[in-house]
Amino acid sequence: MANCGGGGGCAKHSVNGGGRRPQRAWNRPPAIALPPRRARARDRMIESSRKHGQRPHLASLPPHHDSTLTGNAVTHELIHHLPNELLLEIFAQYSLDNNRRDLTHLRSTFYEPATLGYGSSWAPLMLVCRFWRELILVTPSLWQEIDIYGQTQWLELALLRSNEAPLTLIFHPGRGAARMAVPLVLPHAHRIRRLIIPGLYTPQLIELLWFLRLLRTPMANLHELAMPHPYLNSRTRRGYAVFPLSDQHLPALRVLCLSRTAIPWTPATISRLQRLVLQYCDVKGSPLSDHRFLHVLETCEGLQELQLLNGFISLATEVPLSGGSKHRINLPRLRKLVLDDEPPATAWFLSFVQLPACASLHVTAYLTAATAPTVYELFASLVPRNPTGQHAIQMPLLGTRGRIQYDELGFHIEVSSEEAKLILKLSSHDGPDGLAWNADFARGITEFSHLFAGHPLEELTIGVAHFGAATSPKIWGRLLFAFPELRVLEVHAAIYDSHSAPLLHALTDYSSTADLLAMVGEGPRHPLCPQLCVLRLEDPSFEQGLLGLLLSYLTWHASVPLPPLESLRWHFQGTEGREERAYQDDIELYGEKLKALVKDVVILYDASVL
Repeated sequence: MANCGGGGGCAKHSVNGGGRRPQRAWNRPPAIALPPRRARARDRMIESSRKHGQRPHLASLPPHHDSTLTGNAVTHELIHHLPNELLLEIFAQYSLDNNRRDLTHLRSTFYEPATLGYGSSWAPLMLVCRFWRELILVTPSLWQEIDIYGQTQWLELALLRSNEAPLTLIFHPGRGAARMAVPLVLPHAHRIRRLIIPGLYTPQLIELLWFLRLLRTPMANLHELAMPHPYLNSRTRRGYAVFPLSDQHLPALRVLCLSRTAIPWTPATISRLQRLVLQYCDVKGSPLSDHRFLHVLETCEGLQELQLLNGFISLATEVPLSGGSKHRINLPRLRKLVLDDEPPATAWFLSFVQLPACASLHVTAYLTAATAPTVYELFASLVPRNPTGQHAIQMPLLGTRGRIQYDELGFHIEVSSEEAKLILKLSSHDGPDGLAWNADFARGITEFSHLFAGHPLEELTIGVAHFGAATSPKIWGRLLFAFPELRVLEVHAAIYDSHSAPLLHALTDYSSTADLLAMVGEGPRHPLCPQLCVLRLEDPSFEQGLLGLLLSYLTWHASVPLPPLESLRWHFQGTEGREERAYQDDIELYGEKLKALVKDVVILYDASVL
């Protein structure tokens, strides 16, 4: 136990009081248990009383028996009297909790497979006793999910033990897996419900022919077909596989995740789907007209999730910018839409799709290193314009939480509510030229305030961990003015410049009516952040005078009829020496005054030695 020092002791070490050690559970006498026959009679009586809405009388229960069995013996006695159905449920839960399989190859950035079962992780339970082994051997549901590697012994056994139960087949990377397994699986094609083939386009391309032999076989009960690939990028594009996906070939198909596939964009292929994920795919045949593309998509009345990734819209349509079709399509059951394409393609697509109120939208686009510094619009280029010419997102979402994140991976803004989420992201990598670019952070947060003005944001988190993020008090003032219902504001600057100085200048400089008039012009005016009650800041360095600037804002805030600030958290990262001494001087000067104006104040300084 750590020494807390002093005479008072440490609270976290005084739970038991007086240094008394709590009695260990394994030192207590074993619980009194009933013999099996009496226990079963008691359980039947309790169950009968519950069914008739009565409370069992304790006097009518069999009396306790003063058993001399040890704890292990009692457990051993009870577990062998569990119903088989309950025992199998315990086996299934054990398998889920002890599943150690490496499934990273099944996941990509945008595709997460539906919850998988337990594979063969329950197999060690067959070694416990003969009864358990016999029970598992005659239970087809435990053999339904089959992991297929290079060897086929387990596959042969599982196909036999699963009887006629629906199958989930997961092909794992391994030389010869498809060549040896597919001939065994083909006679059971009518039983396959889920088929997952990750990493289809690995260097073992010889496996492709065997997989195509399986994929071209009719599977009447196939519900999910997934071929995710987490390692694909624009520089590994080699070609596309082609196989039938029609409702006649796969009538029960509802979940389709494809990578590097030429998909027939027809109602017979996608109209019955509930989930569609396309990664580095293309349409079969020549590109479609915008009218044809949208008309086929409109037939997907049951579609709940749609992910068109890696430039699929640009590849599938002839002229995404034409705007020839004026018909807006409605997908009433859609709950998640993910687009990953060039900005003109995403704006074109969103101009024709009406999203439900509870749908989530995630739009990712990339700008090339050559054009990004000169482009006028960032996030606004991803969304269409409304009839008045202003950029607007056709999505009935009233977000209460906002987020702005700028780092070396990209620049994204986000608004979410309890029911839905909207994310707009500009990727700084993975463009056609494979180079990185640097966005204009000030322009990005300005577009955030324009795109989401009117949303009742109550929480806003801003994270900056990349260079080129200089701002001004006027930029911050316009951002905060757009969201008068803001209650929680967090600004985290991990590296490079601090953003607390321009933020605090904005809160101080634009507090009067005259200052607001100069910033926002004519129209309704209100103080910046009139409902603010929580402020959290994080800076990579300490600047002398910041605490004084904060005190000026809080003094003004207390002088007007506004709710007081309830919580202040400010964390500085700095170095030992002059900077740390400047921090200590400002804390001595302003610390007590800040505590008098804010209920809860925590200001920290972490010094590092250079």
